[in-house]
Amino acid sequence: MEILLSLIKSLFPDKPSPKCGDVFIVEGLEYKITNVASKTVELTGHVGNEPTGIIVIPETVNDYSVNSIGCYAFSECRKITSVIIPNGVTTIGVKAFMKCSGLTSIIIPNSVTTIDSFAFYGCSVLTYFMIPNSVTLIGDHAFYGCAGITTFTIPNGVTYIGDHAFDDTGWYKTLSDGIIYLDNWLIGYKGSRPTGEITIRNGTKGIAGDAFLFCEDLITITIPNSVTVIGYSAFKGCCRLTSIELPNSVAAIGHWAFSGCHSLTNITIPNGVTSIGYWTFSNCSGLRSIIIPNSVTHIGNEAFKSCYYLSSITIGNSVTYIDKGVFAWCSDIKDIYCYADPKALTWYKDDDAFKYNKQTLCHVRADMLDAYNKKFNNINVTFVGDLNNEGDRMN
Repeated sequence: MEILLSLIKSLFPDKPSPKCGDVFIVEGLEYKITNVASKTVELTGHVGNEPTGIIVIPETVNDYSVNSIGCYAFSECRKITSVIIPNGVTTIGVKAFMKCSGLTSIIIPNSVTTIDSFAFYGCSVLTYFMIPNSVTLIGDHAFYGCAGITTFTIPNGVTYIGDHAFDDTGWYKTLSDGIIYLDNWLIGYKGSRPTGEITIRNGTKGIAGDAFLFCEDLITITIPNSVTVIGYSAFKGCCRLTSIELPNSVAAIGHWAFSGCHSLTNITIPNGVTSIGYWTFSNCSGLRSIIIPNSVTHIGNEAFKSCYYLSSITIGNSVTYIDKGVFAWCSDIKDIYCYADPKALTWYKDDDAFKYNKQTLCHVRADMLDAYNKKFNNINVTFVGDLNNEGDRMN
């Protein structure tokens, strides 16, 4: 009997359990399992002939819920005319519908939170479209070249808009030259690069990515207390910018936001910002000192790289992560005042940071000095325990 059962099992082996990354095809559409426990899949594309006409994406397939449309899923499917996306989808991926030049309408449910970069780039005849209130992120070039869309409404929950997201759309083409606003977001500018002094209008919530990228003749920018988000590369390469005051309302500063602003000698990071992104202040060679507030927990890769004349840094007590190259080529730093708890802190070694042969002094609390010396003896600084428990310098 055992021999018979063994033979049957060899002829009819158990079906392997599904796992993340498994792919299956239903009615010409390809799906990838993203979570076995919650039974979710991503629509990753199509197989066989190019899809045509109306595409109705199912809410569930093979007992799995469709929760995202993957990168390139329908990219350059020029014969699609309409798409209906089901409730439950949260993400429309990078280039998901890029250059669907026959697409005229798409219905996006109120579950979508992310419209990623280039998602609808070049959908030139798309006219029936609305950004749902659930959306929080609109990626770079998301609607670039959608010439048929003449109006956009930005939901109140949006916290990030990437660079050139609405350029070359029907809406964009009706605008006069100058600084461009869309609802309560500053999107960028049209025409000649802004110069001199700029005052951002009251009520503005966010500054989109690349908004003033390489505006080399900007001198002064006044930002109102309503702005909460400064996008990636928003002021990158503004090399003559000498004055910018960040209001306390700012909570997020994107990667490269002020990179290459050589003429800035001082900038105050608001106490509300929780993370300093990678290369945010890199190549700000005019900076002399920087105070990282207690709200910041993470300092990203090469955030202050090549700030050649930076001489004094204060690191707040909530910082738990100092990434690689944060102070690379900052060889003029004389003093660091570090209030972070060494037990909770990760600080990557950087051979190109600080003064030669540990001449940079890192002032820490006296009761934490031993912990710093034991944990970070590979950092090119000399730790000095001359701060009291309140953080004041002891005589």
